[in-house]
Amino acid sequence: MKPPCMVMVRLIIPSIRVEVAKKLIREYGLSQTEVADRLKVTRAAVSQYLKGVRGEHEIKFLRKSKKVKKAVEKLVKELTKEEPETSLVLKNLCELCKTIRKEKLVCDYCKREMPELERIKCRLCC
Repeated sequence: MKPPCMVMVRLIIPSIRVEVAKKLIREYGLSQTEVADRLKVTRAAVSQYLKGVRGEHEIKFLRKSKKVKKAVEKLVKELTKEEPETSLVLKNLCELCKTIRKEKLVCDYCKREMPELERIKCRLCC
């Protein structure tokens, strides 16, 4: 059994990291090393995000929702601070995940992982 949280961790959070890493580098001029430090990942992971090796496959859904874009920007803003506050970064990430679930952007992924959700008319994220 794979609850929505597992789908989020495996598929969605890497896509969020891609979007955040790209914004931090392109819009705010941070280096890959700085982005890695702020995201608590390796510089190699950031390099893979930028090359489309990691997290790129599911990124389209992030760009579909204005609410999701706004939540991504809020997360990015916190990460641009010289010393991002960990509790705010985590709060913003959790709010972003909640927004994605409320917008039902994860439903297709969950149904792909657990086809029986279609049959029972899943409403976990509503």
